[in-house]
Amino acid sequence: MKIGRTVRLLTDNKRKESLNDTDEKRKIIISIFYQIDENLNETKQAYYMDIFHPCQEELIKRFAGKKNLAGQKVSERYLKSININTYNNVPISKKEILYPVIIYSPGLGMDRDSLIYNIEKLVSEGYVVFTLGHIYDADFTILPDGEIVEQAKHIANSTLEEKEQLIDIRKEDVLFLLDELKILNSEDELMKEKLDLNKIGIMGHSLGGAAIFKAASEDTRIKAVIMLDGSLQHFNLTKDILEEKRLYTPFLNFRRGTIDYAEEMKKAIEFNADKMNGEEFKKRIVMRHQTLIGQIRAQKELYEYLAGYKSFIKLKYSEHLTFTDWPVIYNQEMENEILPIKEAHEIISEITVRFYNEFLCGVEGDYRNFINSNRCPQICIISKNGESLK
Repeated sequence: MKIGRTVRLLTDNKRKESLNDTDEKRKIIISIFYQIDENLNETKQAYYMDIFHPCQEELIKRFAGKKNLAGQKVSERYLKSININTYNNVPISKKEILYPVIIYSPGLGMDRDSLIYNIEKLVSEGYVVFTLGHIYDADFTILPDGEIVEQAKHIANSTLEEKEQLIDIRKEDVLFLLDELKILNSEDELMKEKLDLNKIGIMGHSLGGAAIFKAASEDTRIKAVIMLDGSLQHFNLTKDILEEKRLYTPFLNFRRGTIDYAEEMKKAIEFNADKMNGEEFKKRIVMRHQTLIGQIRAQKELYEYLAGYKSFIKLKYSEHLTFTDWPVIYNQEMENEILPIKEAHEIISEITVRFYNEFLCGVEGDYRNFINSNRCPQICIISKNGESLK
């Protein structure tokens, strides 16, 4: 199915931008993905470059020549050849229906539209997807007029505490968009009277996963939550658990393959050993240690904190970026030399659609029956009792 995409630049006049030194108000850029007009005869091929409109060549400038995990350089020719099914600024479907809404927040530094494979699947199944661009947090942001906003200088080397501040900023971005949906649904020339605001789901990857968790904990308009390998090290739920505070919203915690502390620390040491001086190296390794310990601790706390339907699963033989388009951009066909990226993306898309079908749209058993049927051997149920949550 061909998918439509349009971009909106929103301004939160209640917040001052805190990631730069200007007095500007906080701006949030969103992409909206939707089903296109059934009568539209769109014959040209869409390419991944198109999501960088009106600066399509930025994809080449940013990624051509970089090496993937196999040590192969990404070619300009390859980047220009990546096909997608998403078309910019085409008419929306004329069907007189309301579409359930999914809001997506990406990982630190990631482009808002870095899950095209998953977005296209969700839209083809009847959802409208809003992706949130967190300006000055993303590596770069292309505004509708072609201006390119670079990442704030301190973001790349931010501490755990600074990342927690970013999570709070992102949470506020999510809550702001929730308010804006009502306006878009009543006034926007494309989205007017198209959105079912009683069916809002949310999804986030990495740091975005932590942000959407915070948003869901504060706003009951969010009816279903999917966290894709979320940054659990930033969770501290001990006090909430002691005070018997709980989240009842249906929740899917979808993780990468097993996190082995010793193996992950070995990778961190080898990766950073020749790239920085002694103090910076020590700081980076200590941060990695804190991250790993925090993830293991927080996942157990999260299991106890969630009081509604909860599902903790992992995708075998996958890595953190498996959940994104990065392996596609880097022409990386395999992950861990076992699970093909195409297969991984098909599984992730199937799981996310089924979860929202059941817990956002009321399709009885769609997700639970699939998970319990063993039809997908690459999926492992992490725990049913909060133990062994690696």
